[in-house]
Amino acid sequence: MSHATHQNQKHKRWIYFLLVSATVAIAFYLFWLADLKNHVAEFLLAYSLLFCVYSLLTVFILTSHLKFSGKLFLFGVAAFGLSAGLFLLMQPTISKDLYRYIWDGMLVSHAVNPYLYLPQDIHLREFQQTHLYQLVDLKNKYTLYPPIAQYIFALVWLLYNFFGVIGGKGLMILPVLLLALIMHKLLPRELFLILILNPLFLFETFYSAHVDAWACFLVVLSILWYRKGWVFASAVALGLGATTKIFPIFFAPLFLVNLIRNKKYTQAFFYSTVICNVTGIAYVPFVKTSFFPLTHYASVGNEFEFNDTIYRYLSWFWPKLSIGIATVFLGILALVVSLRK
Repeated sequence: MSHATHQNQKHKRWIYFLLVSATVAIAFYLFWLADLKNHVAEFLLAYSLLFCVYSLLTVFILTSHLKFSGKLFLFGVAAFGLSAGLFLLMQPTISKDLYRYIWDGMLVSHAVNPYLYLPQDIHLREFQQTHLYQLVDLKNKYTLYPPIAQYIFALVWLLYNFFGVIGGKGLMILPVLLLALIMHKLLPRELFLILILNPLFLFETFYSAHVDAWACFLVVLSILWYRKGWVFASAVALGLGATTKIFPIFFAPLFLVNLIRNKKYTQAFFYSTVICNVTGIAYVPFVKTSFFPLTHYASVGNEFEFNDTIYRYLSWFWPKLSIGIATVFLGILALVVSLRK
């Protein structure tokens, strides 16, 4: 290796260290802010900057032709661990979904069907005396989380009782750590670093502790087992994923189409049957007295606006903008007509 090439490689390594260090520095800043809900402007600025740094880091990793082994790889993994640890220690205030998880888990642990009662329901007065009730958002909304998620929440509530919020988060980040171990074996090191240093991967799991992590883990298991030819295990994993969060069910047609294209009609029927059975078995304990846990999903779209940060402003602005555009258009049309006359 020539001296010029060596210097070039050295400069590239320094750029990598700088970008990864910037990721950790921003994580430290967010940790220092603590209650992000009371520092929304600072949070949005830092979060946006985090994605800008990540974009530069991704492009750099893919184009630098560095060998991400040894110290480079360990530095990236250490940055992931440090950033994840900082987010784990923070109290989730931007998204309070975790507290709804714990609330549902508390009800399940006390043999109360969480689908049948609003948090503010008078029948839950005993539970409303707890500090947890004050932390729950959307007290006038029924839970929308499927059955397997409810069982996970029961364990989360148990850990929350012993270890507080960090204990509750612990079970929610477990699938992320398992997923990271799987991806480490399957992906090149460059892509693995891009995965684990993703701000969405870090923040939404270690800070917000969303249940989506469990659903994603089960989808990945389903795909891996399907590729190995373990059709039954794949179908069970996908069924469990769909009863943890709804979106995994949209992967089912992809598996079924692949089986049908390969003329494996019996396996396709078997695959869909297993998913239906897993779903049905998961719901049985919750529909003994009422089918509301199932029928409620028909009205969920009218009760919730998901990820509506941008939509909220567009829904306010667009009608006014539409009226303005229509007025200008009609004015121009009237002017054109009058000039033609």
